Amino acid sequence: MALNAAGTMYNNRQIAKNQTAMQRARNEAAAAELSRQEGYQNEATGYFDDSLANWRKENQDAEIANVERSRTEKIEEQLGPANEYAPTSGSAPSVVNTEIARKVNDAMKAGKKYGQGLARLGAFGDQQFNNRLFMGQQGGKLGEVSTTAGRSANLLPLEQRVAASNAQRSPNMFGDLLKMAGTGASMYGMTGGDLFSGGNPWLKPNQGAMNWGQVVT
Repeated sequence: MALNAAGTMYNNRQIAKNQTAMQRARNEAAAAELSRQEGYQNEATGYFDDSLANWRKENQDAEIANVERSRTEKIEEQLGPANEYAPTSGSAPSVVNTEIARKVNDAMKAGKKYGQGLARLGAFGDQQFNNRLFMGQQGGKLGEVSTTAGRSANLLPLEQRVAASNAQRSPNMFGDLLKMAGTGASMYGMTGGDLFSGGNPWLKPNQGAMNWGQVVT
């Protein structure tokens, strides 16, 4: 009975240790996934904050100014610089030349001013396009993060099962051996045998009165 009880206690202890190790492995897998989810959340928050920052007035004004400047430069390159003395025929009177030059110069200045207005107007359209493009890019990034986070979360049960399986140890046969020894001793005792007396058929005749290491002759 004592050997049986000892074997059972040993096996139960091994089972408890296995269960504890497996649960610890599941918890560690869950903690690792939680850390990954926090990383995904921080990444998504960064994209969202960038989207909000893009709509701040100072940022929009700065972007519009950059686009307007770029458009104005391109238009002025096409018009050319204003000139106080436009080329005329050499035979024309000086007053004619002066008047023609003045009108040409005024026309070029007016064209430049008109071009600046077009650049300013076009800058708003360009900025609206840039805003839509930027928001689309940010939305795509947020979608990618959300998809990745969802897939990672869906893998958690499998990761926990694998972790628990790796943490599990093969059962030690020592407890079963103790139980087998106890069962054998009990069965032998039920048949009237005594492992420590002369009635034991496995003892030699001169060891019939064994008493824990002492042989009486």
